Amino acid sequence: ANGCEVISTETVVTVNALPDAVVASATSQPTCSISTGTIKVTSPAVSTGITYSINGIDYTNTSGLFENVAAGTYTVTAKNANGCVSASATVQINAQPLTPAQPGVISGSINVLPNTDYTYTISAVTGATSYTWTLPNGWVGTSTTTSITAKVATTGGTISVVANTGACISSASTLTVILDITTDTDGDGVVDSKEILDGTDPSDPCEYAKSSITVASSSTWDGLDCDGDGVTNGKEITDGTDPNDPCSFKLASQTVEPSTAWNNADCDGDGVTNGQEKLDGTNPNDACSFKISSQTLTPSAAWNDADCDGDGVSNAKEKIDGTDPTDSCSFILASQTLEPSMAWKIADCDGDGLTNEEEKTGIDDPFTPANPNGKITDPLNKDTDGDGVPDNLDACPLLIGLSKMGC
Repeated sequence: ANGCEVISTETVVTVNALPDAVVASATSQPTCSISTGTIKVTSPAVSTGITYSINGIDYTNTSGLFENVAAGTYTVTAKNANGCVSASATVQINAQPLTPAQPGVISGSINVLPNTDYTYTISAVTGATSYTWTLPNGWVGTSTTTSITAKVATTGGTISVVANTGACISSASTLTVILDITTDTDGDGVVDSKEILDGTDPSDPCEYAKSSITVASSSTWDGLDCDGDGVTNGKEITDGTDPNDPCSFKLASQTVEPSTAWNNADCDGDGVTNGQEKLDGTNPNDACSFKISSQTLTPSAAWNDADCDGDGVSNAKEKIDGTDPTDSCSFILASQTLEPSMAWKIADCDGDGLTNEEEKTGIDDPFTPANPNGKITDPLNKDTDGDGVPDNLDACPLLIGLSKMGC
């Protein structure tokens, strides 16, 4: 304007582009066992000159993957080779979930009995929302609290419990329980645990399974008389008889008063009560030791079929005939249906000098002086034909005659 000419130089200005806005996310969060998380940048993509930061200071990361990141809120940015910083993204790494402490000591019975309920407890764990109990095999019970009631099976094992807070579980607290195989409350020689399995009463000394005896009986049990037969349990064991069977005993071992039930029973089936046999001095365990006049009960079928006196007539038939089943010479010959005993065969019921067997068969017994000579006579009548001549001297004992030599 003043006549002056200004000559200027041209300046070139380059404006560098910003990196793409950051897209990032937490690909893993802390867990019950891992306290850190992971942040991954997906944009801008990994390329030459691009670096990443989660704090706006450190841009040494070239992979876009940040691992072992502590809980917190992070501002994620990218920087290019020109030093330009992208728009940021905010990513949250959560706090680690709380894992509850191990529960304390489990309180409850260590020695247990089968098919029996027991309760086990723990103290509450801070922060716990529930509890998980695990029982030995076969036990029955469930609970999500600090207490559980369980029914024992047939074995012991381990009880365990853990505390829960959402997805996190504590380490377990455990208690080893043992099936009690030593306690015998009633002293009968069968431990309580076995009695429960057997279905017998562990507190009743007279209720047990003989086959289950595994320990020594108590002195108290030895002095009892479980079956009421008048013989103590201990003595029955010594005698080899059954302390739970009132008809299994040795008469000589009776030292205590038998029970009313035993006195009224008939162990040998002879129709005479045990109590009456003791009064009579007969043997209540011997079906052929009795007084016929003392029979007040119906004899057993075995007694009816037997032949106590060995005369070949059953006891039942003798009662019908009115003869004495304890007297081998009291019988009706026609009622003989059984084989007589040897004692009866060699006896001489009628006293005629011929044995019963000789009279019944006519066959001579060389060991006796008389000879039946093939004649069958009546063993209950020494003069079968009634002629005044005894059968052993009568040549014709079945025909009336006056001579010993003829008929």
